[in-house]
Amino acid sequence: MPQTGQRIESPTREEQLQKIVALSGELNCRYIAIREKYCRAFRLTLSQYKVLSFLMDRTATVPQIARRIGLSTQSVQRTVDQLERLGLCSPMDNPDHAWSHLVAASDMAQRAVRFIQMMEGEALTETLNVVSQSEIDSVLSILGKIKYNISNTLNGIPNEDSLKSLIIEQLKKS
Repeated sequence: MPQTGQRIESPTREEQLQKIVALSGELNCRYIAIREKYCRAFRLTLSQYKVLSFLMDRTATVPQIARRIGLSTQSVQRTVDQLERLGLCSPMDNPDHAWSHLVAASDMAQRAVRFIQMMEGEALTETLNVVSQSEIDSVLSILGKIKYNISNTLNGIPNEDSLKSLIIEQLKKS
């Protein structure tokens, strides 16, 4: 606690960026918690929901689904197998590939996903009533710039072996 007359230091830009990242993470966790509540009502896991959401109005192979939603092919295959046993998706012949079949969501699964998306939308609309559209646009613009620059920074970081060498060199110097 600062004493009377003591100047309070403003946070650095790096500290502010760390706070933005932390708040973004918290928002994402809470958003996922909302989605998870709606999924539980349908006895769906978040992985099952992700797969079914991707399959809305389209078919895809397991590797295509995995690439798009950022999960391993094995994980997606297990999820698809679960969904098939539940009757929420089914395999289809793939004219482009002999052994990699297409997966399609059932009508019931698509209705469930649409309902969850509708309920999420209503919850988010209610949540966003405290901010104006221009504030939302500003936040999106700022976060887009930060994401772009973080991606560039990530691409510029050396690979793991090079980092290990740099760390060893620094440790030897100190």
